[in-house]
Amino acid sequence: MWRLTYSEEGGSRGSVDENVEIYGRKEIRNDLGEIYRLSDTGVLKILPSSSVEIYGECFIKNFLSKGGKYRTSCWMKSLDSSSVDIFCNTIAENTDVIMAITGGLVIYEYDEQGKAFPIISMSEGKKAIIKYDPKAEKIIDRYSAKVEDITLEEMDLVVSKYMHPVKWAYSTEKQLKDGVSQYTSALFQNKR
Repeated sequence: MWRLTYSEEGGSRGSVDENVEIYGRKEIRNDLGEIYRLSDTGVLKILPSSSVEIYGECFIKNFLSKGGKYRTSCWMKSLDSSSVDIFCNTIAENTDVIMAITGGLVIYEYDEQGKAFPIISMSEGKKAIIKYDPKAEKIIDRYSAKVEDITLEEMDLVVSKYMHPVKWAYSTEKQLKDGVSQYTSALFQNKR
């Protein structure tokens, strides 16, 4: 079962139906403990198989090995069946970046016969830059990918924008500012 647990606009929270697209800064969770946090440009759709299709900027916490679809390119799953934290974004037309924040990740697709093939795999702290050529005749020829280290600036963006707990608990700017101040103060007091 999927449920909406945060919406920047406020409004109703509760269960989310299959095949409904969810847009904008929202948080969606399932009974397995997976958490999807969408940016203003993020889109999420729950598929009939209970897997998820995402597009745009999205952070996934506790992603499990069930498999998820990044709309413009491919599927992804954990390398070793443990949970993974992932950041995804479309950085240019037909170019996506997928980061393995924690844990390892394999990115794959299905060929014309429905057989899965790997595009690229990466360990924790790495990112895949995947280019998709929609004009290639064979599905396997549509992808090119490379793995790079996640930069400190990229990690800071993900942590500050998606992993900071108070940014997903408050709905107004004042509450957010007050919450960040309280959270930061508590961190510094614990270090003394």
